[in-house]
Amino acid sequence: MANLPDGVTPSISPRSPIGEIFRYTLTNPKDALGRPVYSLHDLKTLQNWTLVREFRRLPGVVDVVSFGGDVKRYEVHPTRSG
Repeated sequence: MANLPDGVTPSISPRSPIGEIFRYTLTNPKDALGRPVYSLHDLKTLQNWTLVREFRRLPGVVDVVSFGGDVKRYEVHPTRSG
């Protein structure tokens, strides 16, 4: 390992090396019988269509990366007409 020049002091950046600053989880409330109120699909939809958009409106937030939950899949089945 090379020595640093005189007057240079190493330090750790206050920012994360991957840019992540804030992590959070969504928790699902339970009904009176202890069952989840929302499906994982509902929570993922809330994340992608509401929370991500709100976070991106905050000053200093460049991007939001979501992970976890269900993967939404669309299927198209073309049919012939005529």
